[in-house]
Amino acid sequence: PCASRTVADFLGSYSGPLMLAPALRRSIFGLGPWARFVRLRGAFDALLAEDVAHRRAEQRTDRTDILSMLLSTTYEDGSSIGDADLREQLRSLLVAGHETTATSVTWALFHLLREPAVLARVLDEIRSAGPDPSPEALAKLPYLDAVCHETLRLHPAVPIVLRTLTEPLIVDGVRAPAGGIVGIVLPLLHSHHDVWTDAARFDPERFFGRRYTPFEYAPFGGGHRRCVGFALAEFEMRIVVATVRSRVRLALPDRALRRPPPVSVPHNIATSPRRGITFEVRELIKTEENSQH
Repeated sequence: PCASRTVADFLGSYSGPLMLAPALRRSIFGLGPWARFVRLRGAFDALLAEDVAHRRAEQRTDRTDILSMLLSTTYEDGSSIGDADLREQLRSLLVAGHETTATSVTWALFHLLREPAVLARVLDEIRSAGPDPSPEALAKLPYLDAVCHETLRLHPAVPIVLRTLTEPLIVDGVRAPAGGIVGIVLPLLHSHHDVWTDAARFDPERFFGRRYTPFEYAPFGGGHRRCVGFALAEFEMRIVVATVRSRVRLALPDRALRRPPPVSVPHNIATSPRRGITFEVRELIKTEENSQH
């Protein structure tokens, strides 16, 4: 319970103003939002350091979780990742890996309920996987995969990918010095007219049987700093969408069907719908598993 409280308090401590206004990142006699964030980050890092130390001492080679993969990773010179970098990667995974996926699942269900033909095709594909498909089987369904990719194109959870320049860069006549911070605005990248036709429309067919380059589609960033949790997020999103749609018949209120989709707005480090999205449960679908309860 203490560890859970520490994690929850830390996740709630980094607000939008702290992210967007560097001037606020200072404490006044150990008080204020920044001081609270630094204190909770330290407590959270202590938990991570304890876990990392335990894993290093364990020296098991049969684990396949992300921490074990990071511990076994080496750089080109043969050195391994340090504890400070490990904590940063794990911190990013936890901070950016829960609300973002939940919001993406909400967007996927929202668009499916507004597109009956797309929904019918997804349901047919899920049924074709059998009465009790494994998570791995659900994650490999091609049309469901396309639906999730299209959802992330329209609604990237983190809308701006920031990078620190290691050398000067000129983009469209604008010069940025080495050490400067530049950002890629993903909604603009994901709607560029040279790549995306009728970009505002939800159309999973764009991704069916096609893969885009990271210079066209990058919901998890790109390069060696791509989100460490991208594989988990994609896997989780597909399983949750498939499970919900196969076990519950949902509907949107009539008003939500008549109105344009809500826009995405900043919420802490990510985005969320400006107005709430409500689903109506019309029917619980019987399956072999839930009929036993």
